[in-house]
Amino acid sequence: MEYSEKDLIDVDPTTRINALMHVFADYKPVLMRKSDDGYDWLEDNECACIIIPNPLSEALDIEIELAGEFTLYFGGTHCHYWAYESGYEDLITDVHDILKGKMCSYALSYDGWDWCSGFWNGDMIDKSKCAQYLRNNSAKYIYAMKKSYGKKLKPNSEFSARLISYIYSDEFIHNWRLGDLIDVNLSDQKKQHRKIGEELRRIEDEYDVKILLAVESGSRAWGFASPDSDYDVRFIYVHKPQWYFSIGKQPDTIEYMSGDRLLDFSGWELRKTLQLLSKTNPNLSDWLLTDKIYLCDDEFLHIIRNEQSKFYNPIHAMYHFFNIAKRHDEGYLRRNGCMLKKFLYFLRGLLACEYIEQHQQHPPVDFRELVESTISDRNIKSAINSLLELKTKSKEHDSVIVKEALQNFAYGLYNEREKKLADFRSTLSDRSLSDLDAILYRYVSRIAF
Repeated sequence: MEYSEKDLIDVDPTTRINALMHVFADYKPVLMRKSDDGYDWLEDNECACIIIPNPLSEALDIEIELAGEFTLYFGGTHCHYWAYESGYEDLITDVHDILKGKMCSYALSYDGWDWCSGFWNGDMIDKSKCAQYLRNNSAKYIYAMKKSYGKKLKPNSEFSARLISYIYSDEFIHNWRLGDLIDVNLSDQKKQHRKIGEELRRIEDEYDVKILLAVESGSRAWGFASPDSDYDVRFIYVHKPQWYFSIGKQPDTIEYMSGDRLLDFSGWELRKTLQLLSKTNPNLSDWLLTDKIYLCDDEFLHIIRNEQSKFYNPIHAMYHFFNIAKRHDEGYLRRNGCMLKKFLYFLRGLLACEYIEQHQQHPPVDFRELVESTISDRNIKSAINSLLELKTKSKEHDSVIVKEALQNFAYGLYNEREKKLADFRSTLSDRSLSDLDAILYRYVSRIAF
């Protein structure tokens, strides 16, 4: 996830083996390598899997895979953490929560196979609350996956949801008829967008804030989401005036993940947002320039887009996008081969650099527009468009290898950019922050709650 300074600190997960063994030493962890029986699925001998045994049952063991990224397995569920310092810290936090029973795994089953799995707040272990929670979130996920998996769902279709805890040996299992939960005839995106709007309003009420802008980020904003891609909803919010009159440090972000892990919400407080804008945060620029908008104060969007263009520093942005390409090359492509999803992230970083050099502005958020504005070779553009079509029809983790000709094109861009990056210069005069101060004052003092 894009959003803290620690996300800029790269981590090689294989170098954290000893540290994790120490962190969980009280639970007598076991270290497994590729050469050990049953672990030949590990990529190479540098990778490892740490097993945290469960005295109740071997089926309840926790496994931590250390390879190109951190991966946590428990109760038939797994979760990936990017190879950044923040990902490492989030992994440790989540493992501790599982060990204490604060977080459980859940899975939805239909017709003898699992539709999805995820992690869930184990503090709600009460069976009645568990039933209500899984009932609600099951409905969301089944609606979203209806088309993707081609299942002919009928109102009398039955599915089950089970909850698994590290500290309990029994499973909580609940069964429902689909028709009791959702209208299976609705299949367009409008219902999902309506749900996002409802969640944004709930966040406003729960945190007592006003959301000024909420947009789609990531692959859905770029235009190459898979049918099963989640929704990365990013938003900017402001507190009531009294929040700003405190000498104590207060949280300036809001993070929320729906129970089915399909809706990922992340918001930045207005002052934090304006500080990052003054330093040219390319992720923020994407938010401000995308046309995938869920909620918007039109006046605010007009004002802040104007400030974004004034403060934009092409040098900072150039290094940001090249580092994205570099991380995906070194962290994924060289380790696992040129897989479709990671290759598109790699290529987007490189084409963004090309656009910035040519125009001294933030690149288009839509990837097809970026391709059109940076590549003149029709054959290359056609090959990329074919990849995009394939990506939008494939599942998120499908193993699709990119053709060698397109790989050669991309690595040609990469090598050329690496050579001349140090010579890239752009002038940007210092700007007063008074205009940003005025925006903060305006929306703290005048937004009606």
